[in-house]
Amino acid sequence: LDSELLGLNAATAQQLTEQVDIVIHSAASIGLEADVQSTLHCNYLGTQRLLQLAARMTRLRCFLHVSTAYVNMNVDKGTTVDEVLYPLKVGKQLSCYSDIVDDLMSTEPEVANVRAQMYMDMWGFPNTYTMGKNLTEKLVAAAHRGGLPTAIVRPSLVCGLAGSPYPGYCGNLAGPVGMGVAMAVGLFDKLESVAMVPTHVWDAVPGDVVSSVILAAAAATAAGVAINEYAGEVPESAEAPLIVHAGTSTTYPISMVEAAYSSVDFLRDNPVPFKLPGGSLFKVPLDYVPNEEAVKRRKYWTGWKVWAAVNLLQLVGQTKTADRLKYGYL
Repeated sequence: LDSELLGLNAATAQQLTEQVDIVIHSAASIGLEADVQSTLHCNYLGTQRLLQLAARMTRLRCFLHVSTAYVNMNVDKGTTVDEVLYPLKVGKQLSCYSDIVDDLMSTEPEVANVRAQMYMDMWGFPNTYTMGKNLTEKLVAAAHRGGLPTAIVRPSLVCGLAGSPYPGYCGNLAGPVGMGVAMAVGLFDKLESVAMVPTHVWDAVPGDVVSSVILAAAAATAAGVAINEYAGEVPESAEAPLIVHAGTSTTYPISMVEAAYSSVDFLRDNPVPFKLPGGSLFKVPLDYVPNEEAVKRRKYWTGWKVWAAVNLLQLVGQTKTADRLKYGYL
Protein backbone atom coordinates (compact mmCIF):
# COMPACT_ATOMS: atom_id res chain seq x y z
CA LEU A 1 0.00 0.00 0.00
CA ASP A 2 2.92 2.34 0.65
CA SER A 3 4.27 1.89 -2.90
CA GLU A 4 3.07 3.99 -5.79
CA LEU A 5 2.31 0.88 -7.86
CA LEU A 6 1.31 -1.21 -4.83
CA GLY A 7 4.47 -3.25 -5.30
CA LEU A 8 3.15 -4.77 -8.52
CA ASN A 9 5.10 -5.20 -11.73
CA ALA A 10 3.47 -4.17 -15.01
CA ALA A 11 2.54 -7.71 -16.03
CA THR A 12 0.80 -8.48 -12.73
CA ALA A 13 -1.04 -5.16 -12.75
CA GLN A 14 -2.24 -5.84 -16.30
CA GLN A 15 -3.43 -9.31 -15.31
CA LEU A 16 -5.42 -7.87 -12.41
CA THR A 17 -7.06 -5.21 -14.56
CA GLU A 18 -8.20 -7.87 -17.02
CA GLN A 19 -9.33 -10.65 -14.66
CA VAL A 20 -10.50 -9.27 -11.30
CA ASP A 21 -14.19 -8.54 -10.77
CA ILE A 22 -14.36 -8.08 -6.97
CA VAL A 23 -11.80 -6.30 -4.77
CA ILE A 24 -11.93 -6.66 -0.98
CA HIS A 25 -9.66 -4.08 0.60
CA SER A 26 -9.03 -5.03 4.22
CA ALA A 27 -5.37 -4.03 4.58
CA ALA A 28 -4.69 -1.17 6.99
CA SER A 29 -2.40 0.23 9.62
CA ILE A 30 -4.24 -0.18 12.93
CA GLY A 31 -1.96 1.86 15.18
CA LEU A 32 -4.45 4.08 16.99
CA GLU A 33 -2.07 6.89 17.87
CA ALA A 34 0.44 6.78 15.02
CA ASP A 35 1.79 9.99 13.50
CA VAL A 36 -0.89 11.35 11.20
CA GLN A 37 1.24 11.19 8.07
CA SER A 38 2.05 7.53 8.72
CA THR A 39 -1.65 6.73 9.17
CA LEU A 40 -2.73 8.64 6.07
CA HIS A 41 0.13 7.31 3.96
CA CYS A 42 -1.07 3.74 4.47
CA ASN A 43 -4.82 3.97 5.06
CA TYR A 44 -5.82 6.92 2.88
CA LEU A 45 -3.20 7.10 0.13
CA GLY A 46 -2.96 3.29 0.02
CA THR A 47 -6.71 3.12 -0.57
CA GLN A 48 -6.43 5.83 -3.19
CA ARG A 49 -3.80 3.82 -5.07
CA LEU A 50 -5.97 0.71 -4.94
CA LEU A 51 -8.99 2.67 -6.17
CA GLN A 52 -6.93 3.92 -9.11
CA LEU A 53 -6.01 0.34 -9.98
CA ALA A 54 -9.63 -0.78 -9.55
CA ALA A 55 -10.80 1.96 -11.92
CA ARG A 56 -8.78 0.22 -14.66
CA MET A 57 -10.40 -3.17 -14.03
CA THR A 58 -12.64 -3.85 -17.00
CA ARG A 59 -14.66 -6.54 -15.20
CA LEU A 60 -15.02 -4.81 -11.82
CA ARG A 61 -18.38 -5.34 -10.11
CA CYS A 62 -17.50 -4.33 -6.54
CA PHE A 63 -14.74 -2.57 -4.63
CA LEU A 64 -15.40 -3.31 -0.95
CA HIS A 65 -13.57 -1.22 1.61
CA VAL A 66 -13.24 -2.52 5.18
CA SER A 67 -13.49 0.47 7.50
CA THR A 68 -14.24 0.47 11.24
CA ALA A 69 -17.35 0.85 13.39
CA TYR A 70 -15.46 3.59 15.24
CA VAL A 71 -15.12 5.83 12.21
CA ASN A 72 -17.78 8.18 13.64
CA MET A 73 -16.56 8.38 17.23
CA ASN A 74 -16.79 12.14 16.90
CA VAL A 75 -20.61 12.17 17.05
CA ASP A 76 -22.27 13.07 20.36
CA LYS A 77 -22.18 10.47 23.12
CA GLY A 78 -25.28 8.29 23.10
CA THR A 79 -25.97 8.88 19.40
CA THR A 80 -27.19 5.97 17.29
CA VAL A 81 -24.68 5.81 14.44
CA ASP A 82 -26.49 4.96 11.21
CA GLU A 83 -25.03 3.30 8.13
CA VAL A 84 -24.49 6.62 6.39
CA LEU A 85 -21.65 9.09 5.83
CA TYR A 86 -21.51 11.95 8.32
CA PRO A 87 -20.09 15.26 7.02
CA LEU A 88 -17.22 17.08 8.68
CA LYS A 89 -17.89 20.78 9.17
CA VAL A 90 -16.23 23.89 10.54
CA GLY A 91 -19.20 25.84 11.79
CA LYS A 92 -21.71 25.60 8.94
CA GLN A 93 -18.99 25.21 6.32
CA LEU A 94 -18.60 21.70 4.89
CA SER A 95 -14.97 20.56 5.00
CA CYS A 96 -13.39 18.94 1.95
CA TYR A 97 -11.77 15.63 2.91
CA SER A 98 -9.11 15.83 0.18
CA ASP A 99 -8.07 19.36 1.16
CA ILE A 100 -7.58 18.17 4.75
CA VAL A 101 -5.38 15.29 3.63
CA ASP A 102 -3.38 17.53 1.28
CA ASP A 103 -2.89 19.97 4.14
CA LEU A 104 -1.64 17.29 6.53
CA MET A 105 0.60 15.54 3.99
CA SER A 106 2.25 18.66 2.55
CA THR A 107 3.96 19.93 5.69
CA GLU A 108 6.67 18.79 8.08
CA PRO A 109 5.70 15.75 10.21
CA GLU A 110 5.84 17.66 13.50
CA VAL A 111 3.66 20.45 12.14
CA ALA A 112 1.28 17.88 10.64
CA ASN A 113 0.81 16.23 14.03
CA VAL A 114 -0.03 19.58 15.60
CA ARG A 115 -2.56 20.37 12.86
CA ALA A 116 -4.01 16.86 13.16
CA GLN A 117 -4.53 17.42 16.88
CA MET A 118 -6.33 20.66 16.05
CA TYR A 119 -8.67 18.79 13.69
CA MET A 120 -9.22 15.98 16.21
CA ASP A 121 -10.05 18.46 18.97
CA MET A 122 -12.35 20.39 16.64
CA TRP A 123 -14.31 17.36 15.47
CA GLY A 124 -13.99 15.11 18.51
CA PHE A 125 -11.86 12.25 17.18
CA PRO A 126 -9.90 10.43 19.91
CA ASN A 127 -6.96 9.46 17.67
CA THR A 128 -5.44 9.67 14.20
CA TYR A 129 -6.66 6.19 13.23
CA THR A 130 -10.38 6.99 13.49
CA MET A 131 -9.99 10.38 11.81
CA GLY A 132 -7.95 8.84 8.99
CA LYS A 133 -10.55 6.12 8.46
CA ASN A 134 -13.30 8.75 8.37
CA LEU A 135 -11.48 10.67 5.64
CA THR A 136 -10.86 7.43 3.73
CA GLU A 137 -14.55 6.54 3.70
CA LYS A 138 -15.24 9.88 2.04
CA LEU A 139 -12.60 9.05 -0.59
CA VAL A 140 -14.34 5.73 -1.33
CA ALA A 141 -17.73 7.46 -1.51
CA ALA A 142 -16.34 9.97 -4.01
CA ALA A 143 -15.14 7.08 -6.20
CA HIS A 144 -18.64 5.61 -5.97
CA ARG A 145 -20.19 8.86 -7.16
CA GLY A 146 -17.70 8.77 -10.01
CA GLY A 147 -19.10 5.47 -11.23
CA LEU A 148 -17.03 2.87 -9.37
CA PRO A 149 -19.26 0.24 -7.67
CA THR A 150 -18.14 0.43 -4.04
CA ALA A 151 -19.33 -0.78 -0.64
CA ILE A 152 -18.13 -0.15 2.92
CA VAL A 153 -18.21 -2.55 5.88
CA ARG A 154 -17.66 -1.21 9.39
CA PRO A 155 -16.65 -3.99 11.83
CA SER A 156 -16.28 -3.33 15.54
CA LEU A 157 -13.52 -5.07 17.54
CA VAL A 158 -12.79 -8.23 15.57
CA CYS A 159 -12.05 -11.22 17.80
CA GLY A 160 -11.72 -15.00 17.47
CA LEU A 161 -13.97 -17.15 15.33
CA ALA A 162 -17.39 -18.33 16.45
CA GLY A 163 -17.27 -21.41 14.20
CA SER A 164 -14.89 -23.21 11.83
CA PRO A 165 -12.10 -24.21 11.83
CA TYR A 166 -12.61 -24.10 15.60
CA PRO A 167 -14.23 -21.55 17.97
CA GLY A 168 -11.88 -18.96 19.41
CA TYR A 169 -9.20 -19.21 16.71
CA CYS A 170 -7.49 -15.94 15.81
CA GLY A 171 -4.39 -15.43 13.74
CA ASN A 172 -3.10 -12.25 15.39
CA LEU A 173 -2.81 -10.40 18.69
CA ALA A 174 -4.77 -7.27 17.77
CA GLY A 175 -7.86 -6.04 19.61
CA PRO A 176 -9.64 -8.23 22.20
CA VAL A 177 -7.36 -11.23 21.55
CA GLY A 178 -4.26 -9.20 22.33
CA MET A 179 -5.89 -7.88 25.49
CA GLY A 180 -6.62 -11.43 26.65
CA VAL A 181 -3.04 -12.55 25.99
CA ALA A 182 -1.66 -9.48 27.78
CA MET A 183 -3.82 -10.31 30.79
CA ALA A 184 -2.71 -13.95 30.69
CA VAL A 185 1.04 -13.26 30.68
CA GLY A 186 0.95 -10.47 33.25
CA LEU A 187 1.31 -7.33 31.14
CA PHE A 188 -1.86 -5.96 32.76
CA ASP A 189 -0.60 -6.42 36.32
CA LYS A 190 -2.17 -3.41 38.04
CA LEU A 191 -5.71 -2.07 38.27
CA GLU A 192 -4.39 1.26 36.97
CA SER A 193 -3.63 -0.50 33.66
CA VAL A 194 -7.36 -0.64 32.95
CA ALA A 195 -8.66 2.24 30.81
CA MET A 196 -12.24 0.98 30.55
CA VAL A 197 -15.40 1.98 32.38
CA PRO A 198 -16.59 -1.42 33.71
CA THR A 199 -20.24 -1.21 32.66
CA HIS A 200 -19.70 0.22 29.18
CA VAL A 201 -20.57 -2.05 26.28
CA TRP A 202 -17.69 -4.09 24.86
CA ASP A 203 -18.53 -4.37 21.18
CA ALA A 204 -16.55 -7.36 19.94
CA VAL A 205 -17.58 -9.40 16.90
CA PRO A 206 -16.32 -12.83 15.75
CA GLY A 207 -14.05 -12.77 12.71
CA ASP A 208 -16.19 -15.21 10.73
CA VAL A 209 -19.27 -13.04 11.28
CA VAL A 210 -17.36 -10.10 9.81
CA SER A 211 -16.25 -12.23 6.85
CA SER A 212 -19.85 -13.21 6.17
CA VAL A 213 -20.95 -9.57 6.24
CA ILE A 214 -18.14 -8.63 3.84
CA LEU A 215 -19.05 -11.37 1.37
CA ALA A 216 -22.76 -10.52 1.55
CA ALA A 217 -22.14 -6.80 1.00
CA ALA A 218 -19.81 -7.53 -1.92
CA ALA A 219 -22.36 -9.91 -3.47
CA ALA A 220 -25.19 -7.39 -3.09
CA THR A 221 -23.12 -4.61 -4.68
CA ALA A 222 -21.95 -6.87 -7.51
CA ALA A 223 -25.56 -7.89 -8.19
CA GLY A 224 -26.71 -4.27 -8.19
CA VAL A 225 -29.07 -4.85 -5.26
CA ALA A 226 -30.10 -1.55 -3.64
CA ILE A 227 -30.28 -1.81 0.14
CA ASN A 228 -30.85 1.68 1.51
CA GLU A 229 -33.21 2.19 4.41
CA TYR A 230 -32.00 5.77 4.87
CA ALA A 231 -32.89 7.19 1.46
CA GLY A 232 -36.10 8.77 2.79
CA GLU A 233 -34.45 10.38 5.83
CA VAL A 234 -31.05 11.17 4.29
CA PRO A 235 -31.57 11.90 0.57
CA GLU A 236 -27.84 12.27 -0.14
CA SER A 237 -27.32 8.65 0.95
CA ALA A 238 -29.00 7.53 -2.28
CA GLU A 239 -25.76 8.40 -4.10
CA ALA A 240 -23.53 6.82 -1.45
CA PRO A 241 -22.14 3.27 -1.44
CA LEU A 242 -23.78 0.49 0.51
CA ILE A 243 -22.58 0.79 4.13
CA VAL A 244 -23.00 -2.11 6.55
CA HIS A 245 -22.09 -2.32 10.24
CA ALA A 246 -20.73 -5.58 11.66
CA GLY A 247 -21.07 -5.44 15.44
CA THR A 248 -22.92 -6.86 18.42
CA SER A 249 -23.72 -3.96 20.74
CA THR A 250 -27.32 -3.58 19.59
CA THR A 251 -28.10 -7.29 19.15
CA TYR A 252 -26.25 -9.08 21.95
CA PRO A 253 -24.48 -6.50 24.15
CA ILE A 254 -21.99 -7.46 26.84
CA SER A 255 -20.35 -5.10 29.30
CA MET A 256 -16.59 -4.72 29.39
CA VAL A 257 -16.40 -6.07 32.92
CA GLU A 258 -18.39 -9.20 32.04
CA ALA A 259 -15.88 -9.99 29.29
CA ALA A 260 -12.98 -9.32 31.67
CA TYR A 261 -14.46 -11.51 34.42
CA SER A 262 -14.96 -14.37 31.96
CA SER A 263 -11.32 -14.05 30.86
CA VAL A 264 -10.02 -14.08 34.44
CA ASP A 265 -12.12 -17.14 35.35
CA PHE A 266 -10.90 -18.98 32.24
CA LEU A 267 -7.24 -18.16 32.90
CA ARG A 268 -7.49 -19.26 36.52
CA ASP A 269 -8.87 -22.61 35.38
CA ASN A 270 -6.36 -22.86 32.50
CA PRO A 271 -3.05 -21.29 33.63
CA VAL A 272 -0.62 -20.25 30.91
CA PRO A 273 2.85 -21.90 30.85
CA PHE A 274 4.64 -18.54 31.04
CA LYS A 275 3.90 -15.38 33.00
CA LEU A 276 6.00 -12.28 33.67
CA PRO A 277 7.41 -11.96 37.21
CA GLY A 278 4.92 -10.19 39.47
CA GLY A 279 2.04 -10.63 37.07
CA SER A 280 -1.27 -11.54 38.67
CA LEU A 281 -4.92 -11.84 37.66
CA PHE A 282 -7.43 -9.45 39.17
CA LYS A 283 -11.06 -8.46 38.73
CA VAL A 284 -12.09 -4.87 38.09
CA PRO A 285 -14.54 -3.47 40.69
CA LEU A 286 -17.85 -2.30 39.26
CA ASP A 287 -17.34 1.18 40.71
CA TYR A 288 -13.86 1.56 39.19
CA VAL A 289 -13.21 4.90 37.46
CA PRO A 290 -10.15 5.05 35.17
CA ASN A 291 -7.57 7.72 35.90
CA GLU A 292 -6.14 9.05 32.64
CA GLU A 293 -2.73 9.95 34.03
CA ALA A 294 -2.35 6.61 35.83
CA VAL A 295 -3.33 4.75 32.65
CA LYS A 296 -0.72 6.70 30.68
CA ARG A 297 1.98 5.75 33.20
CA ARG A 298 1.05 2.07 33.06
CA LYS A 299 0.95 2.22 29.27
CA TYR A 300 4.47 3.70 29.24
CA TRP A 301 5.86 0.88 31.41
CA THR A 302 3.95 -1.76 29.48
CA GLY A 303 5.57 -0.44 26.31
CA TRP A 304 9.01 -1.05 27.81
CA LYS A 305 8.01 -4.57 28.86
CA VAL A 306 6.82 -5.34 25.33
CA TRP A 307 10.01 -3.86 23.85
CA ALA A 308 12.14 -6.07 26.12
CA ALA A 309 10.09 -9.17 25.32
CA VAL A 310 10.24 -8.49 21.58
CA ASN A 311 14.02 -8.11 21.64
CA LEU A 312 14.45 -11.24 23.76
CA LEU A 313 12.29 -13.27 21.35
CA GLN A 314 14.32 -11.99 18.39
CA LEU A 315 17.58 -12.95 20.10
CA VAL A 316 16.41 -16.55 20.52
CA GLY A 317 15.20 -16.74 16.91
CA GLN A 318 11.45 -16.37 17.55
CA THR A 319 11.04 -13.59 15.00
CA LYS A 320 7.46 -14.42 14.02
CA THR A 321 6.31 -14.43 17.64
CA ALA A 322 8.21 -11.19 18.21
CA ASP A 323 6.46 -9.56 15.25
CA ARG A 324 3.04 -10.73 16.43
CA LEU A 325 3.69 -9.28 19.88
CA LYS A 326 5.03 -5.99 18.52
CA TYR A 327 2.20 -5.36 16.06
CA GLY A 328 -0.42 -6.61 18.51
CA TYR A 329 0.78 -4.04 21.05
CA LEU A 330 0.88 -1.24 18.49
